[in-house]
Amino acid sequence: MWQIQRTQGCLRGSPMLPQSCHLNKLCTLKRRSSFKVKICSLVLLVRAASQEKTAHKIGVVGSSVDLPCDVDVSNCGKVYFITWTKNVSNEWKRLYLYSDAVEKPLQELANPDRADFFLRESTAFLRISPLRIEDDGTYKCDVTYVQGKCPSLSFATLTTYDSDNISQNTMIFEY
Repeated sequence: MWQIQRTQGCLRGSPMLPQSCHLNKLCTLKRRSSFKVKICSLVLLVRAASQEKTAHKIGVVGSSVDLPCDVDVSNCGKVYFITWTKNVSNEWKRLYLYSDAVEKPLQELANPDRADFFLRESTAFLRISPLRIEDDGTYKCDVTYVQGKCPSLSFATLTTYDSDNISQNTMIFEY
């Protein structure tokens, strides 16, 4: 995700890391009477890495797993809407919707009701239970705040294992 910011951020000694900055020079040709004028402007693109976080979760079929979602009510205000999606064949498929008025599991999480959502001051999570092998994949939590500032994306990669395929000596690590 890239955000547009004013050029003086990186150009005048900003504490931003150099690899997070990218300058694009945009030029357009404008016709003024009988001659052309080249108008250029600098656009600074800053990688918004702090807004995208990835968690790696591991679950065993039949158990439950909590997929985390970063929420910042103290700095960003009240949550307006949260959408959970899953990447299926390179498309994001909606799985869960949350707002004050709506709390709705969709798709395979709705039948039977396999998902619960929990929201706290600084974090939220989607609990999936019981896990199925097909729950394996990449999930995205998209938080929208009432005042429209602080858009936030969190990602979680879920790896599921069938308990029949795990021996007693198998070690599983989350990171």
